[in-house]
This record gives sequence, C-alpha cells and structure tokens, in this order.
Amino acid sequence: MDAYNIEAVDENSVLFSKGEVSKELFLIKKGSFRVFKEEEGVIYLIGIRKSGSYLGEHSILKKEALRKYSAVAAESSEIIRIPYEDIDKILREGPIWLRQVFGTILSRSQTLNEFLLTHRLYDDIEILEGNALKVIHNSILEYRKSKGLKV
Repeated sequence: MDAYNIEAVDENSVLFSKGEVSKELFLIKKGSFRVFKEEEGVIYLIGIRKSGSYLGEHSILKKEALRKYSAVAAESSEIIRIPYEDIDKILREGPIWLRQVFGTILSRSQTLNEFLLTHRLYDDIEILEGNALKVIHNSILEYRKSKGLKV
C-alpha cells in the first residue's frame, strides 16, 4: 500500500458525481462537503459531511459500482483518497469475520441513509436557493462533461 497524500479541494469543486464509477473512499481531513441526490434533473441537498468524516463508503465491497450521489466542497477542504483496492487488501488479509462485520456495518449504514432520506430526517441540511444552488448545479454539470458522463 502506498502512503496517502493530502489533496486540496477548492470551494464548489466537485469531488465525485452520480453515475461515475466508484473506485475510492475519501477521508475529509479539513473542511466540508455537501452531498446531493439527483432525480429527474432536480438536485436535492441531502447532507453535509464534515472534517473527520468520509465519503464514498457505499461501494467499497462492490466491484465497479456507480456512485448514487454527488459531492461538492462547501468550503476549501482537504481530503485523503484511499483506493478501494487498498481497503479490499486489508479485508482479505484480515480474519474472515472482519470482512463480514465490515459488510454488515456498510449494509446497515446504507439502510439507515435511505431511511433518513426517504423521511427527510437529516438535521444538518442547509437550504440552498437561487444563485448558490445554481453555482453548485453548474459545477456538477461541468464536472460531468469533463469526465464524459451523462449530463
């Protein structure tokens, strides 16, 4: 495994987008990221992940899964990018129960997230309207174009 570098991410920069192949986990060293769900061309802010948290955990045990959400820096931030292969190696080399427990924790986390989304029970959602939402929407569209993803 390689040493991991801290990467700077500018405010309003897209870290990843819905539909992109998911290959890594992101640890948030500094700053925060807004997480968006998109349905029928409408973008919904569903949560904020802050320093000390992580993004991209839902696809760790799935090969070549597509991201379900988009993440955009809410402020100048720093992340540590950890490839899924590195996490998979640790899980394969550890005791068999480690992978099973890790899989169960991820599954429960996904179920809880879906429940919170469905019932709109997040307490850290900020309301974005007007120009702020337009800037983020444009950032996501530009990012998708640059990656050759569906716009």
